Amino acid sequence: MTHDTTLFLQDDVEYRRVSLRVSSEGVRMFAHDMGPKVEACWGDFDHEFWVELPTEALAHLAFALLRDKYSNEEDAVGNFLEFCAANGIEHNVHSWA
Repeated sequence: MTHDTTLFLQDDVEYRRVSLRVSSEGVRMFAHDMGPKVEACWGDFDHEFWVELPTEALAHLAFALLRDKYSNEEDAVGNFLEFCAANGIEHNVHSWA
């Protein structure tokens, strides 16, 4: 399954699109710039750049992102549950008393 989204879009004299793709091949965050500033800096009408992570890095990425999002948060478990539900992420809830 592949997940694609645009994270940012500026479509004016200066153009920038930042996109994200997560697939069985890994993660790719990609940016595409166009406009006068790009021409002045790079000598070409557009500039593309990206970061790729292999699938082997996905668990480490998920851990780092979740740690950053929920560290020092008293209701981290409840908020994580709400986040999963709101984004259609399969999850199971367990408790023990």
